[in-house]
Amino acid sequence: MVIPLNRLRNATLFVPTNAALQRYRDELGKDGTRVTGSIYRGVSDSQAWYHVIGEAAIGTQDLGRGTMVWQSLSLPDSDSSVTASNDAEKQPYGIMLKTQLRNGGSVVANGVPVLAQNFSCAAGTVYQVDGVLEIPPTIRERLHSLGESVAGTAGSADEYSAVVRLLAAAGWADILARPASSSHLAKIHTLWAFSNREFSRQYSYAQRSYLLNGPTFAADDEELRRAAVADAQTVASRLVSNVPISISRLGAGTHSVPSLDRYANLTVIVEESHGALVGRVDGQQLGQTDVIARDGIVHSIEQLQRPDGLAISPQKALVGLNATAFVRLLKDSGLGDYIDGTRPDRKLTLLAPTNHAMDEAFGYDLDDDTPDSEGNTQRSPRDRQREWALYHVVDGQYDVAELAQTPLVRTKLASAWTGGRAQVVKAQVDQAHRALAKHVSFNGADNILLEPEVIGNTTIYLLSSPMPTPPRLIGALIQDLDLSLFVAAMGASNTVDEIQNEAGVTVLAPVVSAFSSLGLVWSYLSLPGDLDARTDLSRLIKSHVLTRPVYSDEIPMHTDSSADMLVVEALNGNKVGLFRTPHGIFVSVSQGEQPPTMRLRVSDTASRLASVGDTSTLRISESDMLLQTGVAHVLESGLILPLNVEITSAKLLRGMRAHVFTELLQRFNLTYVLEDPRAEAA
Repeated sequence: MVIPLNRLRNATLFVPTNAALQRYRDELGKDGTRVTGSIYRGVSDSQAWYHVIGEAAIGTQDLGRGTMVWQSLSLPDSDSSVTASNDAEKQPYGIMLKTQLRNGGSVVANGVPVLAQNFSCAAGTVYQVDGVLEIPPTIRERLHSLGESVAGTAGSADEYSAVVRLLAAAGWADILARPASSSHLAKIHTLWAFSNREFSRQYSYAQRSYLLNGPTFAADDEELRRAAVADAQTVASRLVSNVPISISRLGAGTHSVPSLDRYANLTVIVEESHGALVGRVDGQQLGQTDVIARDGIVHSIEQLQRPDGLAISPQKALVGLNATAFVRLLKDSGLGDYIDGTRPDRKLTLLAPTNHAMDEAFGYDLDDDTPDSEGNTQRSPRDRQREWALYHVVDGQYDVAELAQTPLVRTKLASAWTGGRAQVVKAQVDQAHRALAKHVSFNGADNILLEPEVIGNTTIYLLSSPMPTPPRLIGALIQDLDLSLFVAAMGASNTVDEIQNEAGVTVLAPVVSAFSSLGLVWSYLSLPGDLDARTDLSRLIKSHVLTRPVYSDEIPMHTDSSADMLVVEALNGNKVGLFRTPHGIFVSVSQGEQPPTMRLRVSDTASRLASVGDTSTLRISESDMLLQTGVAHVLESGLILPLNVEITSAKLLRGMRAHVFTELLQRFNLTYVLEDPRAEAA
């Protein structure tokens, strides 16, 4: 080092005293006479050059003015010095060193006391220092120590981990990584570092995850991956300068400094406050400034702001939630405009399954060749995927409170199965925890976000399990044993296919007790091989199937002052009224001014059924059982018996299987007793 030192002009040298050198060697356990490679008496060449300031001969007055940052002749990752280059313009930046004026007038260099100015000469100035100047930690290590300094209020030593991950996502991890070989000199950078707390304040969970993990989550989609990298760079480029920027060196005023964004510089405003310099970068208030690192300088940002060029679309938020399979499904189905941000005025709610849930869904739902409304089973996989995707896009924007009030939401799926009407999703909100979105489920699929992700006019819920489209009628009814006789009755009357393929219906499903309460009537209706019984049973079943979907939130309130009722025609031609009261939802089978077809017709010989016939309203015990073709509601009790179902004494005897008694009546010409006297009077 002697020859290079003798060539220096206008330099400053901080020289440790002999006692300081001995203390340093003792602390390290170094042999004071041993030379190993570039280590001499416990001090490396790089550390020795760190004691030399090559840019100025610093006078005592300069040291006494306060905090200042200087450039040493030690390179970040080499035992060579800045003076190794003869071209001043191409010389790399050396490791920075900070001098500070403490209370009482003493001066320290990187915390080491400066004892006195020993002498000045043509080459510069020499100061004695009471210690060996340690090369500072790297920027990454400095961020760790900054986190430790605020751990009591902000969480942990990893408080600045997000900015490190952001640089990695932007493809700039090498900024904080030391080169593997000393032949590749590390550059000095300035990092304007935000804390995790500030990052969380400015960006939502999905947005943070997108910026930090987007390139990884979208690795299988090059278009999405490139967009994620570009967005990470948009944010990160405004946080890094490729030269050392010191607030102390800038001084008070407004300064334009370079950033990694080659199209725009950063604006740094430095002001004096209470005898110290404070700063803002692009309007963002700085906290700790001029934190010296081996490979640069760190300034902490106290008030993070979004860059103007960053636009987070619902698609990008979905990538951040690692719902990339859902994104690909929407795009492949021609539905990319729902998430790409091109229609910001459209209000939507997205029910996005996780990638794992998507794998499960494609395993059993999208490959199910169920026949369409015309009995055609040759729907293409693309059609099935499109239907599945549309069912996860809700028309309108719903937060948790709105879902608690309006649990039935209409999706963008409006197929021939429902007569062109929108399919419905049923939300369930845990009322005890309604403030937390995590306690919301959709058709039984749980949302796993603590709160929904809101991107403009789009709200996103993340589902932990598949949400298949609603099942066909029989598939839904057989889940409830109390509806088994209704299913059996459809089978016995040969109406299963007709009803299942009827587009856009409401099924009013009777329970087992409703059929069993019919007694001999049910015995007759369930007779195998009896054509009359099958016809009557078919009419009975069809009277419970309405010709349009009616969901509970469409049924009007019936009060003393308002007798509103929704009247819908059944498959058998009868009309049925639906209304609600504070006590529930009801079906009216007899409405005063309505045609007599709404009344149950029972012959005198079947007068034991009068209790059923007199019941003009039936209560719905379970509403909104979602179907592929519409909706089903379960009747608490009772049946809707249509006018054209004639329950005669003869039919009852057939139901009793009283064949001998019937033959006796025929033999003695007494069959007239089985006739309905009202028919004769007519």
